[in-house]
Amino acid sequence: MPSCRAIEETNVTDVVVTTSGCMGLCSREPLVTVEIIGQEPIKYEYMDANKMRQVFKRHVWKGKFKRPLLLARGAEITK
Repeated sequence: MPSCRAIEETNVTDVVVTTSGCMGLCSREPLVTVEIIGQEPIKYEYMDANKMRQVFKRHVWKGKFKRPLLLARGAEITK
C-alpha cells in the first residue's frame, strides 16, 4: 500500500491505516478521512495512491490541509 510506504519513509509511528464503511457518497469515492487527536476529522475525495501520499505528507506529517482534494470537515452525526 503506497500510503504505508510514505509512513515508513517518514518514520512516523503513531498512524493507523484502516478501512471504513460507506458514508453514502459513492460518486466521490475513494474517500479518505484523516483523524488527528484533538482536531476535527477531514475528508478527502477521489483518492488514489499519489493523492494519498500528498495528503499524508502535507496534512498528517506537516499539519496543513491538501485543499484541492478536501471534501468536508467534521464528523458525520447519526441519530
